[in-house]
Amino acid sequence: MKRLLFLVCFFVFATSKSHAQPLEIQLDELVFTGSMAPDITTPVAANSFVIPQKTIEKRGNLSIADLLREVPGFAVSSAGANNTQIRIRGGEGNHTLILIDGVEARGGDGEYFLSGLTAASVDRIEVLRGPQTLFHGAGASSGVINIITKQSMRENSAFVQAGSTQAIGGTISQRLLGIDTNLSLSKEKDTGYDFSGSDGEKDTIERDSLYLTTNMITDNGFEIGMKARYAEEHYKFDEENQLATNMAGYVVDNATLFADRDEGGIALSTSWYTAEQRTRHEVSAATTHYAEKQNGAKSTREDGVKGSYSISHALDDQTIKDSDKIVTAALGGYRDKNSLSGGNNRSGQYVAGEFYQAWSQKDIFSVGIKHATHSKFKSSTDWKLSSSKGLGQSNAAILFDAGTGVTHPSYSEINGNASWGITGNENLVPEQNNSLSIGVKFSRDKTADYLRVVGFNELLKNEIVYVSSGATYANETSTSRRRGVEIDGSVALGPTVISGAYTYLIAKNKDGTIEVRRPRHSATASISYTPSAYLSDITLSARHTRDNLDTQFWGSYATKKLPNYTVFNLTSRADLTDSVSAVLEINNITDKSYQDVWGFASRGRSGWLKIETKF
Repeated sequence: MKRLLFLVCFFVFATSKSHAQPLEIQLDELVFTGSMAPDITTPVAANSFVIPQKTIEKRGNLSIADLLREVPGFAVSSAGANNTQIRIRGGEGNHTLILIDGVEARGGDGEYFLSGLTAASVDRIEVLRGPQTLFHGAGASSGVINIITKQSMRENSAFVQAGSTQAIGGTISQRLLGIDTNLSLSKEKDTGYDFSGSDGEKDTIERDSLYLTTNMITDNGFEIGMKARYAEEHYKFDEENQLATNMAGYVVDNATLFADRDEGGIALSTSWYTAEQRTRHEVSAATTHYAEKQNGAKSTREDGVKGSYSISHALDDQTIKDSDKIVTAALGGYRDKNSLSGGNNRSGQYVAGEFYQAWSQKDIFSVGIKHATHSKFKSSTDWKLSSSKGLGQSNAAILFDAGTGVTHPSYSEINGNASWGITGNENLVPEQNNSLSIGVKFSRDKTADYLRVVGFNELLKNEIVYVSSGATYANETSTSRRRGVEIDGSVALGPTVISGAYTYLIAKNKDGTIEVRRPRHSATASISYTPSAYLSDITLSARHTRDNLDTQFWGSYATKKLPNYTVFNLTSRADLTDSVSAVLEINNITDKSYQDVWGFASRGRSGWLKIETKF
C-alpha cells in the first residue's frame, strides 16, 4: 500500500506542475567547509573530498558504496550487497558518520549500512576525513560522509533504468506559495546475485525513496527550511553456518531469509541576521527513525532527536557573508533510544566555539573547541585545528589538520543482545581518536588540475573489541595506531581527463597485528574521453585492492590475507537531445571473482541502461 501511495503522489505532483516556468532562485548548496562559520567562500578543510555532480552524471545510477570506493583513505567492505561498511583511515565502521542532506541517516547510535542506496536522487557526495566531533558530535571520530540529494530549482527530471538495477523516478522542483520546493522519488530493484557464490537463488534488494526539501528566504534575509525523507527497503540474504569447517560451507544459499528496513527523518532550520548583517543566528532541530525486521520479526528500532543554536559574528566590520574573520559559538543537545536499551535511553548537551580567519584562498586558519556532557558517560572536551598556507607565488599550499573525536559505546555493546548470545558490558567507556595530518596540494592556474598528498597519524584510545571467551565487549588497555598516506589528483589533456587516488594504510591492534578489512594498498584510476557533443563521455575506471586481511569464521578462526584483485568498469554517456541523455554502465567487465570479506562472493559482470529527461 505504501508503495502504491508513493507512485501516486509522484505522478500527481509531476503532472500538476510540469508546465510551470523555470525558477531563477536556487536552493543554497550544503558545503562541507570544515568550519562552523556560515557562508564562507574559502573552505579550511584540508581533508575534504567531493564526488561532484558531473562525476555522478557520468556514472549514472551507481551505488553509493561503489562511488565511495574511489575516495582516498576509504576502505569499503561488503558481506553481501546489503551489508556494506565504510572505514575511514583505518577506523571502525561505526566511527564514520553518514548524513543525508546534513541530517544523520540513522539517528540512534547504530552504524548505517549503505546497502541498496544508489545515486538515483543524489547530486553530489562530500567527505571530511579525520575527527569531526567538533562539528557533528560523537560517532564522527574517523570522518563524515554527507550525501546531498538533488535540489536544483531550475529544472525537473525523470528517469527509467533497465538491467541489473531496474529503476524509475525523478525530481520535481517548483515554487509553491512563495516556498521553493524540491521533491525527489525513486523506485529501484537490484536483480541481485547469490552471495554464497554457489549460483543459487539471487539475493535481491528493493528500495523506495522519497526526499522533500523546502526553503523560503524573505527580503530581509530571514530563512526557514525543511528537509524530510523516507525510505523502505526489502532485501534477501544468505545463511552463515557457524559450524562450517571451510569457506565453501560458511555462506549457505537460503531462499527463505529476508529483511525489511524503513528509515526516515525530518529537519527544520531557521536563520536570520542582526547588527547590519554582521551577525548570523541559526536554530535547527531534527528527528530521525530507523527500524529493521528480519524474517518478519522486529530486531532493531532506533530514534534520535537533536537541537542546536549557533551565533556567528564578523570581526572585521564586514557583513557575515563577506567577512574573512569570524567567531562562532554554539550550544545544543540530543536524545536517542534503541530497542535494545530496555527504556534506559541516553541524552547529552554541548557548548562549542570556533575562530576562523582567511587571508587569501590559500592562507586560512581555524581553531575550535567543544565540551560535551552525557547522561551515561563522563564529560569530554574535543578540539580541532586546521590551516592552509600558500607557498610564495606558487600554486602550492601546505595543509595541516589536527584534532580529537569520540565514539560512544553502542546500546548493544552495553546491554548485550540475548538473541545473539552476547552479554553486555555496562562499564565500557567512549573510544577517543587523536589525529594529525600534514599534506601539500599543487594546482594549476585557471584549471581543475591538481595533485594532493596527505600523510596522517591517528591514535585510538579505549578501543572497544569483542571478547569471544566471554561473548562480550571490553575496552582495550593500550592504544591502537593507524597511519598512512593519501594521494589524489586529476589532469585534463584536451578532451581527456585522467584522475586517480591511492591509499597506503597501516592499522594495527594493540599486539601489533594488522586490523582486518583495512587493505594496505588501495588504488583507483579513471580515464574519461569526450569524443563529440553527441557522445559526451566514455569513462574506463579501475580499482585495485592489495594486502587485505580478514578473519575466517570457520575452523580455527584464522586471520588470513584475501586474494588481491583489480576490477574494471566502463561507462558511456550520450546526450541524445538537449533534454534527453542515456548512460550505459558495465561493471566488472572482466567478470573478476573476488571477495572483500571471507566467504562472501562479490558480484560478477553486470550492467544497465539509464534514460533521463529534463524538462
